[in-house]
Formats: sequence, structure tokens, C-alpha cells
Amino acid sequence: MMCRMYSHVDRAVELGESDYDASFVVSAIGILHTVGNIVCGFIGDRNRVNKSCFYSVALWICGVALALVPLFKQLVGTGVLVGIYGLLSAATEALKMAIVVDIVGMTKLTDAYGLLMFLQGIANLTGPPVAGWLFDISGSYDHTFLTAGISLVVAGVLSMIPACGRKEVET
Repeated sequence: MMCRMYSHVDRAVELGESDYDASFVVSAIGILHTVGNIVCGFIGDRNRVNKSCFYSVALWICGVALALVPLFKQLVGTGVLVGIYGLLSAATEALKMAIVVDIVGMTKLTDAYGLLMFLQGIANLTGPPVAGWLFDISGSYDHTFLTAGISLVVAGVLSMIPACGRKEVET
């Protein structure tokens, strides 16, 4: 998550904000992400809530918020969008284990979680260089935010198809 935060600060500086004012973007993401971990964990703990569907919707909204960042040229508008991102991106951390258990059950948790961490590691290794490459070829962070947002929207929509109709595995 740190790589994503720094691009928000760099973009704010690129738009003419001071380093001091731009640093509030990182604070907003961090504070709202902390609040989001608590809120998403609480919501996901409710028996009536389909955790997988909630996760998919949160992912989709995060993607829309990131994709809209290039449209806002003021720090306040960007701050609201990154605040939404910070709040709802916490669903990935708060619900990850519960969703894996719901999908594969407790008996296969370690294998499934290991595979999930492997895939997340690949994404963490490839994402920042691709984001930097997009900045290098375009000279702006707009393409980086748009690509990241579209990727999250696609992931949210694709995961929503099976997630919202799936019956949870008994543990």
C-alpha cells in the first residue's frame, strides 16, 4: 500500500500543492484505512452479511475511486477519493481469512492461504514497476491511477459474479 500512497503525494505536488499539504493525503489514507479495518471487520462478522459479496463491492468502489482521481485537480476532491479508497481497501485485510475459510473450509485453509499469499506477492512485485513505467511513458500519474482503478473494478466485478451467489462452506 505504501507505493500507492506516495503516488498520491507526488500527484498532489505535481498539481501545485506544497509537500506539507500533500502529506495530508497519506495521513487521510492511513487513518481511514485503520478505521476501515475495524468497520469492515465488524460488518464482515455479521451473520447476515455475505462477506465475499461485501468484499467484491468494496473492491469495485475502490477501483472507481482510484479511476476518478485524474478528474480532480484540487486536493480536497482527491482527498475525498483517496479517503474512500483508504476506508474500503481495508476490506482486503479484514476479510481475507474469513473469505478463504468460507470458500475452501478449515481443512484446506493453509494451502489456500499460501497460494493467495503467493499470488499477492507476484502482484506486489509487478505492480510498482508497471505503475512507474506508466508514469515514465506518459509523464503524469493520471494513467497510473486510471489503470489501477480499472484493474480493481474488473477484479471486483469478476469476483462479484460467483461471490454473491455462492453458498458458504460449513467449517
